[in-house]
Amino acid sequence: MDIAVLLTDEHGVVRETNEASRRMTGSTEGRPCHQVFRYRDHATRCSEGCVAAMLAGEVDHVSQHVTVRAGRVLLACHPVRHAVMIVAYGPTPADQALTPREVEVLALVADGLTGPQIAERTGLSRSTVNTHVEHAREKLGARTRTEAVAVAVRRGLLGPR
Repeated sequence: MDIAVLLTDEHGVVRETNEASRRMTGSTEGRPCHQVFRYRDHATRCSEGCVAAMLAGEVDHVSQHVTVRAGRVLLACHPVRHAVMIVAYGPTPADQALTPREVEVLALVADGLTGPQIAERTGLSRSTVNTHVEHAREKLGARTRTEAVAVAVRRGLLGPR
């Protein structure tokens, strides 16, 4: 697992990064940290003023899953003196690999089958089908089943549809 470390100044501008960070997020030095990380939900705590809030003691730390160029990562931000240290625990290719069953179930979703239809066709329970879809969705960093199928197609996991 890659561990990316970024250090911002008091304004939230990224000033230093390590090699893992550059692999995970690309070149970010000089950019505001809130532009580097995207939250998958809409209840984001990462904003233009988040570093100032941390340094003022209004927010102790932030720990959430975010999406970066390399995929979905766990982000932890901590105030350190007059700066914020950002640590992102990133995915490795193995972490993000779909199982053969997850690919099979996603392909059936792509073909328009419902959960019960997939369960009947594969001999799995409805709950197991839903679990495979949710695991695939999480691994692909998708919010919905439809988005998971689109991401899988773009990555060449399902072939053209």
